[in-house]
Amino acid sequence: MLRPLAEAHERAGDIDGAVLALERYLDHDHPDLSEEERAELAAKLASLKANPGFLDVYVEPEGAEIVVDGEVNAEAAPTRIELPAGEHVVIVSAEGYLPAERMVRVPYGGYARVEVRMDPEPQPEPDPVEVAPPPLEPLPADDLLEDDVERGASPAVWALGAVSAAALATGSALGFLALTQESQFDGEARASTADRGESFALGADIAFGVSFATAVTAVALYLVQRPDDEDDDALDATGPAGPAAGDDAAGGDAAAEAADDEAHLHWTVAPLVGPTGGGVSAEVRF
Repeated sequence: MLRPLAEAHERAGDIDGAVLALERYLDHDHPDLSEEERAELAAKLASLKANPGFLDVYVEPEGAEIVVDGEVNAEAAPTRIELPAGEHVVIVSAEGYLPAERMVRVPYGGYARVEVRMDPEPQPEPDPVEVAPPPLEPLPADDLLEDDVERGASPAVWALGAVSAAALATGSALGFLALTQESQFDGEARASTADRGESFALGADIAFGVSFATAVTAVALYLVQRPDDEDDDALDATGPAGPAAGDDAAGGDAAAEAADDEAHLHWTVAPLVGPTGGGVSAEVRF
């Protein structure tokens, strides 16, 4: 069956089919086949295998380079290449596209076709652009100075605080001396010792009174001064905007002066001395 089949393929022009059928026929033992006939069939098979095949290559994009079995083809795609029948490795490449590889079998005396659609190369990611943050604008020196003044205490507050501390220290010292004189009087009763003890005790009372009064005054002055600064800033911010605001500006100045007069702090400290004791009086007006 294989021998007539090979002859039928050959008559139909199917060289590849004839080669395959004849190869299968010769691979089997045929007792009725003489050596002479076997030699004739082998020669016929070699003659059929001598027929080359053809490979049609179509590539998108056109103009791609073609490499077959490691050899660069003279013509770019699309083209037809004459090749020996059998398996072949085809590689196509083009600028801007990824290379593509295909395995193709070319038949004896026949045609094979390969179509390749190449993928474009991935575009490189752009380098990240570093955006510098905007520079910090320095605060004007005048604003810094004003902030420092607003957060700090006035010289009057510091002076009152110093007086209060000095009076406290003086009162403590006089009180210690008064206690010393009292101890001496208990050991030896003398009129001079009693007089000195009373004087020291009176002085301690006066000093403690002055310390307390000045401390209270300092605290009151500190608390009153901060709203005054804010009121002054508010008056400056709402000042006249032009010549047409003359009357309003005059009224605003008068209101500011009245506010300053009302908010101004007045304080008076006076010692009090009596036949049996002493003290201090403090008057604060704000």
